[in-house]
Amino acid sequence: MNDPHNSNSPATRSPAKHVYTVIDREGGGRSFWTRIGAGWINRDGSLTLKLDALPVNGTLQVRDPDRTTAPAQGPGGAP
Repeated sequence: MNDPHNSNSPATRSPAKHVYTVIDREGGGRSFWTRIGAGWINRDGSLTLKLDALPVNGTLQVRDPDRTTAPAQGPGGAP
C-alpha cells in the first residue's frame, strides 16, 4: 500500500489532482463545488485517490489543481 518512507508515496508528494463533488442548486442557480479529496498519478498512468468525504450524489470531478483560484462554474456546471 502507501509506504510513508517511499519518496513516490502519495503521503510524500503533492497531489497532482483535486477531487470535488458538485451539488446542483434547485432553480438553476450556481452549483456548489466542494473539494473532498486529492489524487496522485501512478507510474502506470492510473490514479490513486484519497477521499476525505463521500459524495451523496455518487459523482466525482477529478481536476488539475489551479493554484490561484477555486473552480469557477462554466456552461453546463463544469469549471
